[in-house]
Amino acid sequence: MHNRMIGKKAELIAKKFLKNKGYKIIKSNWWFKKLGEIDLIAKKEDLFYFIEVKSLIEKDEFVPENNYTLKKRERFHQLINFYTNKYKIENFISCVLTISFDLLNKKAKIKMIKNV
Repeated sequence: MHNRMIGKKAELIAKKFLKNKGYKIIKSNWWFKKLGEIDLIAKKEDLFYFIEVKSLIEKDEFVPENNYTLKKRERFHQLINFYTNKYKIENFISCVLTISFDLLNKKAKIKMIKNV
C-alpha cells in the first residue's frame, strides 16, 4: 500500500471514527497556500477540534505521533491561529489522531491525542 493511499484511507477512517463519537466534520483538507493543510476540522458541542491525522502500517518501527515533528507542530498551530482569527473562533483545541494499520488482521488502531 502506498503512502498516499494509506493517508487517504486514514482520513476516511478518522472521519468515521469522529462521527461515531458525536463530532460534526466542518472541513476536510483545509488548505492555506503559505502554510499548508489542516486535515480535519470538527466540532462537538461548542468546541472546535483541529485535527492532524497521522498513520502508518504496523510493521514500521515507530508510532505515528513520532512523525509529528516540532516544525510540523509549529506550522499546524500557525494554520489554526490563521483559521480561528479569520472565522472568529475562540473555543478550540488541537489534536493528533493516529491510525496504525494492521494489514495482516485487517484492523486499524485509532488514538486521539488532544491539546498537542
